[in-house]
Amino acid sequence: LSVERQQVIAELREGLLYDPDDVDAAVKILTDKPADTQQDNIDRILRAFAKVDGRFGKPFKLFGEKKYAEAAVAAKQILDLQQATYFSAAKQFLYAEALIKAGQGEDGVEAYRDILTNMPERISFAATGSLRAAEAYEKLRRKYYAMEMYAYCLKNYGMTLSQEKFDELYARVQEYTELYKDPLGSVAKLMADVQKRLK
Repeated sequence: LSVERQQVIAELREGLLYDPDDVDAAVKILTDKPADTQQDNIDRILRAFAKVDGRFGKPFKLFGEKKYAEAAVAAKQILDLQQATYFSAAKQFLYAEALIKAGQGEDGVEAYRDILTNMPERISFAATGSLRAAEAYEKLRRKYYAMEMYAYCLKNYGMTLSQEKFDELYARVQEYTELYKDPLGSVAKLMADVQKRLK
C-alpha cells in the first residue's frame, strides 16, 4: 500500500498540466498519517486527484454531496479506459461507486469489471472493485455471478485481504458452490421451503 501511494505520487509529479502547489497539497494528502488499508488508500488517491484536476473534482464533489446520479453522469464524461494509470482507475472507480449509490446496480458492476479487465494491477481499486461487484451481484440476486466474483477476488487478491476476510469470503464461495452444484435439487429444496412457509 505504501508502494502504491509512492506510484501515485510519481504519477502526480509527471502531470505537466498540474499546478505545482496543488501537486504538493495532493502529496500531503497521500502521505499524512496513512492508515495502510485499501479503503484508506482509495480515499486518499481520490482526494489527491480531485485536488489537482478540476474535471475530476466536479464528480468527486457531487459524490461527496450524495448527488450520486449527477456524479455518475459527470464521471462518465471523463473516463479513459485506454490508459491504465492510477488516475484512470480513480475515475472508473468513482463512476462505479456513483452508479451503485444511484441504484444502477448492473451498470455499476460493469464499471467495476472494467477496472478488473483494464487495470488489474491497480491493486486497491481492483481488489475493492471485485468485492463491491460481488456484493452488488448479491443485491441483484445473481448469486452465481457473485460466487464467481468472490472466487476471482480470492484467487487474484487474496493476499491483500485479512485472514478473517479471506475466510469469510471463502465460506461464502463454498456455500454458493454447494447451492449451484445441483441447481435443480437446490431449487426443489427452496420451493419446498416456500411451500412449507406458505402453509
